[in-house]
Amino acid sequence: ERPSFVEFKSLLPLIRDERRQQYEAIYGGYQAEHQRAIIQAEYKLVHYPRIDVYRLYHLAADPLELNDLAHQPAEQPRVEQLKAALWKLQVAMDDQLASQ
Repeated sequence: ERPSFVEFKSLLPLIRDERRQQYEAIYGGYQAEHQRAIIQAEYKLVHYPRIDVYRLYHLAADPLELNDLAHQPAEQPRVEQLKAALWKLQVAMDDQLASQ
């Protein structure tokens, strides 16, 4: 049984090769106001709230995150979808930035 205070899912199904993906999306934050990110499918969207800049990376093709796709016109629908998903996770995680 998973204790109620544990917010993550067990990695055992991944380790046992029973699943290939554990989460629909992964949410991350760095310090209070410096960076938020979401990883969904093969893409990572990073938001720098203090300067309101977004970066988009295709992790399978660019694992070192060297090629920012956020300003490419063809990627705008993906950027908008990931922004909405990021906001939803911020609210779900009770991130203080979501209330600002």
